[in-house]
Amino acid sequence: MEGQDKKEKVEASCVRTPCSAFGQLAAACRLIGCDYAAPTTATGKPTYKCEANKVLTDDKKKKACAAAKSNCGVADNGGTCCSITQSNADYKPATGARCTVKKTTTKKPDGGKKGDGKGTTTDKLSAASSMLASVTTLVAVAMMS
Repeated sequence: MEGQDKKEKVEASCVRTPCSAFGQLAAACRLIGCDYAAPTTATGKPTYKCEANKVLTDDKKKKACAAAKSNCGVADNGGTCCSITQSNADYKPATGARCTVKKTTTKKPDGGKKGDGKGTTTDKLSAASSMLASVTTLVAVAMMS
């Protein structure tokens, strides 16, 4: 069509599955070279209190906010400037399983010398990702048979 530029052909390429896609699968997360963190349970008991925001300047409302046990945001306590906060420092909430990208360090070039033949981290991650895809396909084919 007139007035439209012809778009360049884009070659298909493999795109690595992000680590976050494997949050519930510890073995798969480690297989593709990511760090797996297991889920944790909550420790301690949360306690809540009303706390005045720094922009609340009315002393009467500040005191009312601090004294309130519930309904922090009502007008007499300072409205939106009085909010509920968790105050137990010993309380740690439960967390879900996580799969995150490993932290890597960059090595200095070897001055033109031949490498050790072990490959780079990117090569290893690419190979692990391809291997995982192959295993997944093999399992799917076996299940259909």
